[in-house]
Amino acid sequence: MSSCAQCVYMDLNDRDSDGWCYCGRKGSYYPPSDSTCWSFEERSDGGGCYLTTLVCNILGYADNGVILNTFRDFRDKIMNSDPQYKDLLIQYDTLGPKLVKCIEADSSKQSLAEKMKSMYIMPVYESLQKNNYKKAVDKYKEMVLFLEKYYATELAVIA
Repeated sequence: MSSCAQCVYMDLNDRDSDGWCYCGRKGSYYPPSDSTCWSFEERSDGGGCYLTTLVCNILGYADNGVILNTFRDFRDKIMNSDPQYKDLLIQYDTLGPKLVKCIEADSSKQSLAEKMKSMYIMPVYESLQKNNYKKAVDKYKEMVLFLEKYYATELAVIA
């Protein structure tokens, strides 16, 4: 039987004083060990999205939370309609699944995810909140370069 902790709507980082976690679907706090409800959607492995892997699967944030939704809105509303971002989107689609494999196999993925959050993910998120797209994209590119260097050996052998 599945538990609420396995649901995309359960934000494992947003806890009340009893340790219950926030369910974005129901708009209230519930024990993460509760049995699932009618709106249960199992967390995926992130597919080819290394940001989802880092933010949701490792750090425990909700897939439909404000951080990833802000990134998705930027991709869908700004990047997809602007030709200057075409190469960056293609790179994300081709490199993403390879990075997911590297991250998931990494024995120090928890510390990596925390480092990525503080050094890159939150600064990009904050820049997007301020509509400073150039700064957000520049920091995102730094993150990609960091991950490419960090996993250079592993990426060289992934087809």
